[in-house]
Amino acid sequence: MEYTFADDAPVLIKNAKVANAQQIGNALEKINRIAGGVLKPAAVVEAASFNRHPLHKHFEWDDTKAAYAHRIDQARSIIRIVRVTDKNTEDGTTRAFESVRLRNGTGYRAIEDIRTSAEFQIAILTKAEQDLEAFRRRYANLEDVCDIVAKAQKKLRARMEEGVTV
Repeated sequence: MEYTFADDAPVLIKNAKVANAQQIGNALEKINRIAGGVLKPAAVVEAASFNRHPLHKHFEWDDTKAAYAHRIDQARSIIRIVRVTDKNTEDGTTRAFESVRLRNGTGYRAIEDIRTSAEFQIAILTKAEQDLEAFRRRYANLEDVCDIVAKAQKKLRARMEEGVTV
């Protein structure tokens, strides 16, 4: 089997500059075989805990830093679950904050700020387009799903070209 990384691997993996996709893929394949064909994150962490394991350098073993990173993930979860009333949606609510990636970095913006900023809206629509493309690639073998995604991508591009608000 030949392994490569996804495009966003550098932001998702520690020590990405020295990461070898083939070596990591082989290590994961071995853990998967040992686990009977079900690869679980806990098994990966356990295997990688040994200093000489090829995955070891891609984990944060300093418990203080790892705990902080875990709290950052928890903060993201808290931010994502807060909603505001929105009578224009099916369930009557929408997220209070959305993640917006700009040239100077990514952060959460209040939905009201997004609704009044063309720059924020374009950033969100661009991310949505990237997400749709990733979804299409992931489910490429399901032709009917790809047709639906292609229609959504076309509509999204049209909205971006028109400058229509979110």
